[in-house]
Amino acid sequence: MKKVTLPAAEAVIGGTCKKNCTDSFEWIGSAPNQVCTLVRSCTDKYGKIHQTSMPAVDSKQCRPIG
Repeated sequence: MKKVTLPAAEAVIGGTCKKNCTDSFEWIGSAPNQVCTLVRSCTDKYGKIHQTSMPAVDSKQCRPIG
Protein backbone atom coordinates (compact mmCIF):
# COMPACT_ATOMS: atom_id res chain seq x y z
CA MET A 1 0.00 0.00 0.00
CA LYS A 2 1.31 3.43 -0.94
CA LYS A 3 1.60 6.06 1.79
CA VAL A 4 0.16 9.48 0.97
CA THR A 5 0.31 12.80 2.77
CA LEU A 6 -2.78 14.32 4.36
CA PRO A 7 -3.11 17.10 1.74
CA ALA A 8 -2.89 14.51 -1.04
CA ALA A 9 -5.55 12.37 0.64
CA GLU A 10 -7.87 15.37 1.12
CA ALA A 11 -7.61 16.19 -2.57
CA VAL A 12 -8.61 12.64 -3.48
CA ILE A 13 -11.57 12.33 -1.10
CA GLY A 14 -12.78 15.90 -1.52
CA GLY A 15 -11.44 17.45 1.66
CA THR A 16 -10.94 20.81 0.03
CA CYS A 17 -13.81 20.61 -2.44
CA LYS A 18 -15.76 23.88 -2.52
CA LYS A 19 -19.34 22.76 -2.96
CA ASN A 20 -21.49 25.37 -1.22
CA CYS A 21 -20.84 28.62 -3.06
CA THR A 22 -22.73 31.91 -3.23
CA ASP A 23 -22.03 34.88 -5.47
CA SER A 24 -22.70 38.51 -4.65
CA PHE A 25 -21.89 41.81 -6.29
CA GLU A 26 -20.43 44.52 -4.06
CA TRP A 27 -18.93 47.95 -4.44
CA ILE A 28 -15.29 47.86 -3.29
CA GLY A 29 -13.20 50.95 -2.58
CA SER A 30 -13.96 54.48 -1.51
CA ALA A 31 -15.73 57.20 -3.45
CA PRO A 32 -15.11 58.21 -6.20
CA ASN A 33 -12.96 55.15 -7.02
CA GLN A 34 -15.45 52.37 -6.30
CA VAL A 35 -15.41 49.24 -8.44
CA CYS A 36 -18.24 46.75 -8.88
CA THR A 37 -16.80 43.41 -7.78
CA LEU A 38 -18.04 39.81 -7.95
CA VAL A 39 -17.42 38.14 -4.58
CA ARG A 40 -17.70 34.34 -4.43
CA SER A 41 -17.94 32.77 -0.95
CA CYS A 42 -17.51 28.99 -0.71
CA THR A 43 -17.74 26.74 2.34
CA ASP A 44 -15.79 23.47 2.38
CA LYS A 45 -16.90 20.31 4.15
CA TYR A 46 -15.17 21.46 7.36
CA GLY A 47 -17.10 24.74 7.47
CA LYS A 48 -14.14 26.91 6.47
CA ILE A 49 -15.13 29.87 4.30
CA HIS A 50 -13.05 30.86 1.27
CA GLN A 51 -13.66 34.12 -0.58
CA THR A 52 -12.43 35.21 -3.98
CA SER A 53 -13.17 38.45 -5.76
CA MET A 54 -12.75 39.84 -9.26
CA PRO A 55 -13.99 42.94 -11.06
CA ALA A 56 -17.49 42.44 -12.46
CA VAL A 57 -17.88 42.51 -16.23
CA ASP A 58 -20.94 44.76 -16.02
CA SER A 59 -21.28 47.34 -13.23
CA LYS A 60 -25.07 47.24 -13.66
CA GLN A 61 -25.02 44.01 -11.62
CA CYS A 62 -24.16 45.96 -8.46
CA ARG A 63 -26.87 47.70 -6.51
CA PRO A 64 -26.87 51.49 -6.69
CA ILE A 65 -24.63 53.18 -4.15
CA GLY A 66 -26.41 54.68 -1.19
